[in-house]
Amino acid sequence: MRRNGLPATKQEKGKLMSTQVNQKKLRPLWVVTSVWLVAAIALIFNGLVNHDFRVGLWDSFLAETVGQIIIWPILHIAIASIWKSKRNSKSRRNIFFGWSICWAVVALTLGFAKLSGVIP
Repeated sequence: MRRNGLPATKQEKGKLMSTQVNQKKLRPLWVVTSVWLVAAIALIFNGLVNHDFRVGLWDSFLAETVGQIIIWPILHIAIASIWKSKRNSKSRRNIFFGWSICWAVVALTLGFAKLSGVIP
């Protein structure tokens, strides 16, 4: 390392870059959990608006909600785990965060469209 703080060799430059990459902040678990709960509530809201809940519809409603909020992210994590670089907690949190945002937006859009009469 030179006196001015710059790396002297390519090897030192590579080490400096790798430490910068490793120091990326991990998204806090409470943020991911909060967004996941908002998505779950949005999906429940969408289900309450779009279903009339006769006998037997609760099963399909619960299966649909659980499938969207849990099964899709788990499948995504399983596929992403094929690559060694994605087998870490940061990738898993980002996947759950992304799917939660996606399902919250979709559910709220469909729910409010149904309430406003855009969707019959």
